Amino acid sequence: MPPKRSISIEQRRALRNWAHRQTPKPSHKQCIEWFLEQYSHRLSQSTVSESLSDTFSNLDDPTSTISTTVRVRGGQWPELEAILWEWQLRIERQGGFTTGDILREKARQIWSQHPQFAGKECPGFSTRWLEKFKKRHHIQTRVRHGEAGSIPDNTEEEMRSLQTIAGEYPQEDIYNMDETGLFWKMLLSRGLLSQPRPGMKKDKARISLALCTNATGTDRLPIWIIGKAKTPRALKNVSISSMGGR
Repeated sequence: MPPKRSISIEQRRALRNWAHRQTPKPSHKQCIEWFLEQYSHRLSQSTVSESLSDTFSNLDDPTSTISTTVRVRGGQWPELEAILWEWQLRIERQGGFTTGDILREKARQIWSQHPQFAGKECPGFSTRWLEKFKKRHHIQTRVRHGEAGSIPDNTEEEMRSLQTIAGEYPQEDIYNMDETGLFWKMLLSRGLLSQPRPGMKKDKARISLALCTNATGTDRLPIWIIGKAKTPRALKNVSISSMGGR
C-alpha cells in the first residue's frame, strides 16, 4: 500500500473556492482532475469529500487566521495518520463510529501493512498519542441518537407499598421478575465522530428476555426467551435448550 500524501490548508481552501464557483456543482471526478492539474497530486474521492464537507467550512472565511503552512495530517507518523483519518471518515459515511481502542488497533494494523514501517517495531500508540490525534482532527465523543424515558409520578408511593408487603417474608422468598428487550442489530448510540451527524434509522429487530431471581441472589431462574417464533432468526444457529431456555 503506497504512502498517502497529505494536503495543506491552503490547498484545501483553493479546492473549496474553485468548487464553490462552479455552476453546476462539480463532481468528485472533476475536482480530482482540477487538483491534479493545479498541484500534480491525485486526490482520493474521500479526501475531496472531506475537503468540501462542513468540517472545513471555516476556510471559506477570508479572514481565517489558520496558518496556510500547517498540514491537517501531522503528528509523528503523518502517512499513518492520513490513512487512519480517511478510514475514520469512511466509517462515519457508512453510519458507524469508532472508539479509542478501535483507533489504536487500526493504527497497529496500518503500521504492520505499510511498507514505510517494514521491519520497525510497532509503537504502543499511547493514550497521549490518541488524544493528540483526536484533537488534530476534531474527533470527540458524540451521541448520534437517543430516546428519552420517563418515570411515573407515583413510583415512590408504589415502591413503599411493595416494601411494606415484602417485609413480611424472608428475603430468599422474595422474587423479582422483569422483561427486557435484546436489540441484537442495533448500533451503539455513542462513539467517536469528527463532526456532529444526524442519527440513522434504528434497526429494532429484537427478542425479549425474562429474568427472575430472589432478593439474596441465591436462586436465579433460567432466562426465558420470548418471541413469536419457536427458534428466532437471531438464534437460528444456537441451541436454545443448551442455554436452559424454554
